[in-house]
Amino acid sequence: MRRLIPAVLVALVASLLSTATPARSATVCTSYVQIGRILFMGDSITAMQGQWTRLRELLDQGCAQYDIVNAGVGGTGTKEHWPAAAQVLTATQPDLIIINTGTNDDPNSAETNVGYLTFKDRYRKVLEAIGNSMKPGAKVLGTYPTYPRTPPAPTWISMRTKTDNIYGTVYPNWGTGDWRTYVVSGMVSLNHIPGSLLDSGGVHPTGCNPWDPQGGCAAIQEDVYRTIAQVYGLPPIPDDPRQSAVQYNGG
Repeated sequence: MRRLIPAVLVALVASLLSTATPARSATVCTSYVQIGRILFMGDSITAMQGQWTRLRELLDQGCAQYDIVNAGVGGTGTKEHWPAAAQVLTATQPDLIIINTGTNDDPNSAETNVGYLTFKDRYRKVLEAIGNSMKPGAKVLGTYPTYPRTPPAPTWISMRTKTDNIYGTVYPNWGTGDWRTYVVSGMVSLNHIPGSLLDSGGVHPTGCNPWDPQGGCAAIQEDVYRTIAQVYGLPPIPDDPRQSAVQYNGG
C-alpha cells in the first residue's frame, strides 16, 4: 500500500489545483508582496492544516499575494516524498515549496524498495528531487518536523538523531559539490511545539478540526508564517510564549 502513495500524492494535487483559490484580504493594501503559489508537501501533520486558516490571515494582513496547495498525505515520509516530488512540482509549478517530512521515518531503517538508505540520505534525495524539478526563482523552506513526545509514539523515533542529520549535515552540505545553494532559503522550527498543543499521542497538533485559534494547528501555522515573513520581508509577529521553553519535542 505504501508504494501507491506517490500516485496518491499526484492525484491529490490534481484535485487540489481545481479548488485552489487566491487570498482574500479585508486589509486595505496599497502595495503587495508577491509570493505566488505555496506548495506544502508533508505527512498527516501537514494534511491536518487543511486550508491553512491562520497562515492565510497573517499573509492577508501582510499584504501578500499568494495561493496555497496542501499536498500533505498521512503516513508518508521521505520514502514517498522523494519519488513523488518531481511529479508534484511539475503539476503545481509552485513559487514556494515547504517540505515537512520525517515524523514517519525510522532514521536508521533499511527501505527495501529504494535500497539501504539512512534517513539523512533519504532526506537529501527529497531535497535533490525538489531542486532538480522546481522552476527558476522558486524557494524552498525545510522544517524541523514535529516529533512524538510520549507513548504510544514508536520507540525507534530519535528526534535528536533526525534533527542533527538534517541540520547538522544535510543543509550545510547543500552548497558543496553538486548541491545547489539556492534550494533552501530557510527553516521552520516546528520542533518546539509544547505537549499542551499536541494530542494524547503526542504527535498531532490540537485544534485542527474543529478549528481552535489557540490550538496546535494555529501555532504551527504561525511558526510557518514567521519564517515566510523573514524570507519575504513581511511584518513580523510576536513569539508564542507557550513555546519559549521547549527546545526539543523529544524531551
